[in-house]
Amino acid sequence: MNYPTTEQISTKLEQYARTIAPYVTLILTAVVHTYWLGYRLGRWLHSTNDLLAQHWPTRPRASTPEPLAAVIAETAAVVQIDHQPLAPVADVLALHAQGLSQRAIAAQLGVSRATVRRRLATV
Repeated sequence: MNYPTTEQISTKLEQYARTIAPYVTLILTAVVHTYWLGYRLGRWLHSTNDLLAQHWPTRPRASTPEPLAAVIAETAAVVQIDHQPLAPVADVLALHAQGLSQRAIAAQLGVSRATVRRRLATV
């Protein structure tokens, strides 16, 4: 067999390196410039975003606007919260002791049968 000598291999490698070197340089330059442009663009976008946020805030102020505060005050005055349970256990037990059915107790107290059943289960 006819193997190439070291000098022949060295010559071929030098030719290949001279041929590919400009392309490698071009690719590396493109990568570095792309990174740099992306970095600069990102910095510009952040500074623009900060500038726009100063002039046009997207979040409302901490205080409640006047019309909304009036509506909240009016609604709070109208709504009255009753902290009494719908059907006190004592009422359910008293009616049950009289012999009324769960359905009749629910109808009389104006609650659901499930509520009556829960109240009876507490005892």
